[in-house]
Amino acid sequence: MRILFAVLIGIVLCGCSSQKDFQEAERATDEFHLQLARGNYGGIYDASGPAIRDTVSRDQFISMMQGLNQKLGVCGTADRKGFNVNYTTGGTFVAMVYSRKCANTLLEERFDWRIEGGRASLHGYHFKSGV
Repeated sequence: MRILFAVLIGIVLCGCSSQKDFQEAERATDEFHLQLARGNYGGIYDASGPAIRDTVSRDQFISMMQGLNQKLGVCGTADRKGFNVNYTTGGTFVAMVYSRKCANTLLEERFDWRIEGGRASLHGYHFKSGV
């Protein structure tokens, strides 16, 4: 009986944590989209985690995002298509998948967020578009 009780407590606590991590990733995604619309590519880079900053320089990231934004044109509201919260020995990660209708094409995005100390940092950004 004690083991069952301990398992149930673990499930309840995990569910609460999962919801908070999802909400933080959703907030960070909204902030990413806001900064992208404002052209604040450097701000996006600066708020990113080491997985981004160790892979690409700030200037390369800004250039890539400027080019993407110019090709897409103005984008509408993001429609979340799915998400996944993953707890590993390397940390907590939340993957968010979105679709957005932009002026020149449909954009599909995948955000990989690392949650640490209750805050999300961009761990990966993948996109697919027709341009």
